[in-house]
Amino acid sequence: MNILSASMAEHRLLIYHETDGRKYFRLLDDVSADLGLALPQYRNIVVVKRLAKDLVRRQPGREAIARFANNLPLRLSSAGRRGEVVVAGLPPFDLRVGRLLALARHNRVIYHNSWHDWGGDFQPRRYGPLTKQAKALWRRFLSHPNVETVAVTPLSQKGLADFAGRETHLIPHAVEEGFYLAAREALDPPGPIRLLYVGYLEERKGVPLVLDLAARLGVTAQVVLAGDGPLRRDVEAAQASGQVTYLGPIGDRRRMMDVFGQADLLLAPSKRTAKWEELFGRVIVEAFASGAPVFASDHVGPRLLIQPGINGELFAEDDIAAYATKIEALAADRVRLGRMADAARASAAPYADSAVFDLWRALIARNLAAAEALR
Repeated sequence: MNILSASMAEHRLLIYHETDGRKYFRLLDDVSADLGLALPQYRNIVVVKRLAKDLVRRQPGREAIARFANNLPLRLSSAGRRGEVVVAGLPPFDLRVGRLLALARHNRVIYHNSWHDWGGDFQPRRYGPLTKQAKALWRRFLSHPNVETVAVTPLSQKGLADFAGRETHLIPHAVEEGFYLAAREALDPPGPIRLLYVGYLEERKGVPLVLDLAARLGVTAQVVLAGDGPLRRDVEAAQASGQVTYLGPIGDRRRMMDVFGQADLLLAPSKRTAKWEELFGRVIVEAFASGAPVFASDHVGPRLLIQPGINGELFAEDDIAAYATKIEALAADRVRLGRMADAARASAAPYADSAVFDLWRALIARNLAAAEALR
């Protein structure tokens, strides 16, 4: 229901993210409509580097240049914007926070993050002797009176609140209702257990382990992968075994829901690096909502979501023998697999659109009202 004044209804949210914010802030389209706003503008903070990556990854040149042209005007005009509400995502302690600080002078900025280790040495951005200055700039941004902070998990909420010295709101990523309604085909008699990997096809995400598992399990499992990345050719070649199916990148969300609905288990065997480990794992909640338990690396994000033996399992990195043993046990015990699927669905309830919508709506409405004074 639209409760905004006529002047407030002229606002339009700006989603300003390191990558494509649509996958994280899709629900803000619905919030905007409910508040009587036009659809949000989605813009990338990273402009030149993103263009270079698109070209290196052989994205269509016309598409890459169009994205660059769409993002560049904001980069050039951010200092002149006033009275807007900006929802921003950027890793700590990225020096591009200076752009967000400039926006906060005359706009309301809602900073959104899922990183947990704000006080230690495990961060995705470090600059040697300049790291101290980067942290000082971030504290200045996060303490600005026109900035509010939002975290995705209780752990990231505590880390961000402790670092910023202020209240941080907890709003998890939302999952479309369609995942909860995904049709699951019951096979009678049961065939091979159906394993799914969805994501970027790279070593860091554990794709080699997924392919090794397919070879090790043989006819016990059918392994399906969806996504794109540098290991695409390896995945395509693995299809010759008959146990691997590669679907390519899937942009259509309805089709993605159907793919999840056909999976018995989701695999998320990520590998920690010096600057990264798996965080919240939106794909994990999408699997839960579809009734697929998740087998994942014992990283900070999966640990928050997975209850071992209940809705999934956690593993030491590269422990392919443990993965295979647990999968073979579930393939032989479909009753237990069904119990885990039910538990997975129950675990996803707090992340449904309907559960998260009101949290975002209240925060956006309050910041729209505050932005009026900055116009």
